[in-house]
Amino acid sequence: MIPNNQTIELQRVTAWDKYKEPLTTEKFTMRARIVNETKKTTNAAGKEVLTTLTVLIKTSELKRSQALKVLYNDRFKFIDEFGNAMTNREPQNIAPARGLSGKPLFTRVFI
Repeated sequence: MIPNNQTIELQRVTAWDKYKEPLTTEKFTMRARIVNETKKTTNAAGKEVLTTLTVLIKTSELKRSQALKVLYNDRFKFIDEFGNAMTNREPQNIAPARGLSGKPLFTRVFI
């Protein structure tokens, strides 16, 4: 069992204006596990990037918050245990973490 002891806010842009600026956003608040670690991963464009945070979100928590899934244009906002605010962080890689049955238990987001 992985404890989810941090709260994150996921912001999803739902409409843009003609200058590609966000007009409206949806906000979802959920519990997650945030691990500060540097990892090399592949982003959505296929390039290798370094990420500094790994966010683990239970699949049931995504359903409860009505977000249902994490998208690459979503932005994360949270406060770490030292009181530092991390805002407007975009995911670089999103991967499901599956259990022995093959069902996705967590969504792993590398930021």
